[in-house]
Amino acid sequence: MAGRTSARRELRVLLIEDHAVLRRSLVRLLESEADVSAVADGASALAQLARERFNLILVDYRLPDSDGIQLLQRLQLAAPDARRVLISGTPIPDLSALLEAGVAHGFLCKPAPPEAWLALLAPPALRLSVCERTRAIASAHAFRYPWV
Repeated sequence: MAGRTSARRELRVLLIEDHAVLRRSLVRLLESEADVSAVADGASALAQLARERFNLILVDYRLPDSDGIQLLQRLQLAAPDARRVLISGTPIPDLSALLEAGVAHGFLCKPAPPEAWLALLAPPALRLSVCERTRAIASAHAFRYPWV
């Protein structure tokens, strides 16, 4: 148990999601495995990042005050060591270019089952790339993710 608590403290997640119900649900899900901070917009995310370091940053594509891609570009400079994952319920234009450029390290389609969200927290040695895992989960739920 002590090892799990120690690992949990080491994994810091910043969730940037404007939909309050989804944000609260994801915090409840992810906090069983990580320390999670959640904000609703890009300005709050940048302020939070100025105060704390994060290992993983989950960024919604559509935010009230900023475009998720523009925010990811700012986060790439502000937190270059953090894994950055774009989340969206809609297809993302030029997603492969964002991934290849290192702006984002992965993409997760919403809605996604709990195991897909938790897979983002897995240690690197055990984790498939986010894209591979998303594609594997999507193939089981193809009707929900037609663009993958």
